[in-house]
Amino acid sequence: MPESRAGRPRSEPARLAVLAAARDLVLSEGYERVSLVQIAATAGVGRQTIYRWWRSKEALLADAVLTETLPLDAELPPHTGDLAADLRGWVQSSIDRIADSDAAALYRALLAASALDPAATARMNDAFAAPLRAAVHASFHATGRGRHADVAADVFIGAMLNALVTRDDAARRRIADVVDVVVRGTAG
Repeated sequence: MPESRAGRPRSEPARLAVLAAARDLVLSEGYERVSLVQIAATAGVGRQTIYRWWRSKEALLADAVLTETLPLDAELPPHTGDLAADLRGWVQSSIDRIADSDAAALYRALLAASALDPAATARMNDAFAAPLRAAVHASFHATGRGRHADVAADVFIGAMLNALVTRDDAARRRIADVVDVVVRGTAG
């Protein structure tokens, strides 16, 4: 949930303007170049409003990215009986949806924010990693490989984040191979 601070209650239109300004500035300027002063000016609010409602740039940007932005759905992969094919298609389509959209810059901003803010880390986990982990768990448990689900989820999430952060098309293409290696390694 967004951070709650003492003081005047939030104005919902001002809050939405700040979140939209933060998202727009990350997309146009990049995470590292965005400042709270810029966000306030773009949103048409005073700096004090931002400082009163969010304790840091990281907390604000995590809130902005996680408020109706992330396109990743938590759908389970299909269960056709071919675990590798099911997961390969699901992981590949998930990373393709993220990397081929404006949301990729927002995911990278969320990752940067979460590296500096434990609350952003927890929110990123809840919105991104936990749904992916749950989907991998369901697929592995459905095929009797539940004891390997945590390791597989770590590998898949790591491969997806690597492709997203590095912006490396080759890393995106290798995700299917990562799935195949993990599924083969967990057989038997």
